[in-house]
Amino acid sequence: MLKMMPMQTAVKRAPLLRRVSTCVAAVCALMLAPAALGQEPTESPIPPSRPPSKPTPPGVTPPPPGPIGRPGDKSGDKLVRMNMTADVPRITPGEKFLLAFAFSIDPHWHIYWENAGASGAPTEIDVKAPPNFVVGKTLFPRPQIISSPEGATYGYEERVVLFVEISPPETAMPQVTFSAEASWLVCKDICKMGSAKATLSLPFGDTSLPGAAPIEIDPAVAVFKPRLPKDLTSVSGASVEFDGKQMTISLPAEGRDGGEFFPNPSPGVVFGEARFELHGTSLHAVVPVTLDANNALGKPMRLAGVVGLGRSGADPCYVFDVPLADDGRPQRN
Repeated sequence: MLKMMPMQTAVKRAPLLRRVSTCVAAVCALMLAPAALGQEPTESPIPPSRPPSKPTPPGVTPPPPGPIGRPGDKSGDKLVRMNMTADVPRITPGEKFLLAFAFSIDPHWHIYWENAGASGAPTEIDVKAPPNFVVGKTLFPRPQIISSPEGATYGYEERVVLFVEISPPETAMPQVTFSAEASWLVCKDICKMGSAKATLSLPFGDTSLPGAAPIEIDPAVAVFKPRLPKDLTSVSGASVEFDGKQMTISLPAEGRDGGEFFPNPSPGVVFGEARFELHGTSLHAVVPVTLDANNALGKPMRLAGVVGLGRSGADPCYVFDVPLADDGRPQRN
């Protein structure tokens, strides 16, 4: 049975239907207007070369309008170039040698030492060696102090060579190949991650493969190898003293009246700013130290770092590592 709409309801809805019809007609007229005037329809405001933007998640700063990046921007892989070589042209069975990794860095950029300091990240090298070769740790030459808004950082500008010690077996073979992957953080006003892979083949022993050419040793190896820190314990008259609050490193001044200190902190140990005092022919580096055994992560606390005479990368430098007893005093052998 058909139910009739009450007249009062029909009268109230009529104006609404007229308004909807009027809006639809207006929209259609706007869409057809360009064609009626002989104009091409307006294109989408998003250029075809740029995909439609996605909603920005809450708490994320949206990117600026226009292309991301600027023409000429370099990646971290391009700002730093790495070349892999060695400090010997041929491996002698049973004799340690160094793989050398020369880094060329764009002007005004820098990479980091094994302890980056107040900000940054250390440069890392992972070496894969043939069977029976023992890969040692990465060796860093004396760094320079680089100021940053966060505080002092430690790293290298322009050029540096890092080294990895290799212990070969006694049994030789014509040739062996090493592979390596390096990663770094390179910074100026901003920071970028970079990495590179390399391989190096070296003759091993008195024989070599037919047609194998001798490797070319980068001249920078001879520059940076002497800048590797020597063991402080090998220096006559050098010592490290610690009274629980202050560490004093004493060593021959060798004509210098100042120096630099590069801490290598261990858990639970915080170093303050070093000051240098000249006492006759001896130079003393005096460093405030705060110990916190609760933050030692269950590991023995240590006083470790590099102390350098003078302020040049070519000046002598020395590495030390002093374990602390449970009472915070240096352990004596």
